[in-house]
Amino acid sequence: MKLKNKHEGFAMKKLLSFFSFLTIFTVISLPLAAQRTNTLAAKTSKTILITFSVDMELERLAGYFHPGSDTVSVGGSFNAWQKSVMTVSQSNPDIYSTTISVTDSVQDTVRFNFVYSPDIWEVAGVREYVITQTNYDSGVAVLDTIGFDSEPFSPPTRVEFNCNMTIEMRNREFVRGEKVFVRGDFNGWSGNDFELKDVDGDSIYSRIFYNFKADQKLTFKFTHTHNGGDDVWESIGNRRLTVSSTEPNIFTGVWEDACFCTHYKTIQVTFSINMELERLSGLFNPLTDTLSVRGSFNGWNKTIMTPLPDTADIYRVTTPVVVSVDEKINFLFFYSPGTWEQDNFDGNFERSFIVSQNVFDLGSFVYTAIGFSFPDPWPNNVEKLNNVPTTFSLQQNYPNPFNPETKISWQLAAGSFVTLKIYDVLGNEVATLVNEEQPAGTYQVSFNQQQLAGGIYFYQLHAGDFVQTKKMILLR
Repeated sequence: MKLKNKHEGFAMKKLLSFFSFLTIFTVISLPLAAQRTNTLAAKTSKTILITFSVDMELERLAGYFHPGSDTVSVGGSFNAWQKSVMTVSQSNPDIYSTTISVTDSVQDTVRFNFVYSPDIWEVAGVREYVITQTNYDSGVAVLDTIGFDSEPFSPPTRVEFNCNMTIEMRNREFVRGEKVFVRGDFNGWSGNDFELKDVDGDSIYSRIFYNFKADQKLTFKFTHTHNGGDDVWESIGNRRLTVSSTEPNIFTGVWEDACFCTHYKTIQVTFSINMELERLSGLFNPLTDTLSVRGSFNGWNKTIMTPLPDTADIYRVTTPVVVSVDEKINFLFFYSPGTWEQDNFDGNFERSFIVSQNVFDLGSFVYTAIGFSFPDPWPNNVEKLNNVPTTFSLQQNYPNPFNPETKISWQLAAGSFVTLKIYDVLGNEVATLVNEEQPAGTYQVSFNQQQLAGGIYFYQLHAGDFVQTKKMILLR
């Protein structure tokens, strides 16, 4: 092509230069675009090994953390806030660490907190760490070692919980040996770490816990075990407490806020009983047996009695009892290895006395028993008795409550196929004592199941069309 002048030639050169630039830009831009696409693809998740490390020195010096018995763990978004146990450093016994595999991407946030046994979590707030490009590329993230709660030494705020179980015990809805817990939003409304104890026997279950923070708002309830069944929860609304930075923080409540409208006071009650006949009959051996009194005043737990120095057959004990005017105090005497007194086969016998106004004002009372109330001894062996009854019946087991053995008797007015079975409170069959044809007569059998837990059980007799069920209590 022939150009008309130099200006036209210059314009053509500029045009060719522009198209050359476009060609070069396009060639260079294609790999750059591909590179940007690959970078976006790299945002997908991959496995990254994260090392967590915590310094427990301040907790140890404060006496809250005990290296010999406590464990340190980390929980977070990577393990559903379960506890992953950490190991102590060989070079520094206050440093604990662990490496955990997580699946994350660049800019993902890992949330976590440290915790040590029994269940003391950090309360300074949830920790966070953001995955970097370097972490992603290398597949490794080593977090800095930080102090537990990540702040200068400041002891956790203490909270003392108290639950008065007196009324629940009087109603036999709770007995000594069963457990009381406080459960709330601070422990997931579950677990047994927050157990309260009655150390001094005053029926008030208490304990101090150290893993709280000033201004922390607590929502909780008291719970307790009973008869080996499901835990019993208070039926009232949630209890609430705001933790104060000024100690002490003490919460005191009565189970289900039961009313102590009646005036109560503590009086001294002396129980006394003559065991001469039981000793002479060979049923009670002073050298090997122990005697106690149990009743509504002590949660049907044993209060040991001792013989008088000058009259060995007289056993006596004086014990404090919380009472009100006109209150009926029920009780029984008991001697090892498992014999409750009982004066008939109905199993409903209990001794009692009424607290008069005079006794209440005086502040003391003496109950004297002439002797141990006890029916004729059962035969030692399982056997058919001689008498022939005129009716079908199932007798109350004896003794009841019992530990470890009791006897059950029944009467058959006519020959029948007989089954005698034991059931727990859930209706599960736990033992079959009889499963056979039996002629008319009176029978008895021993029941001794060492492997069963203490609590309420039922025994049921089937004899032809006759069916009867009774309740018994196994003590442990």
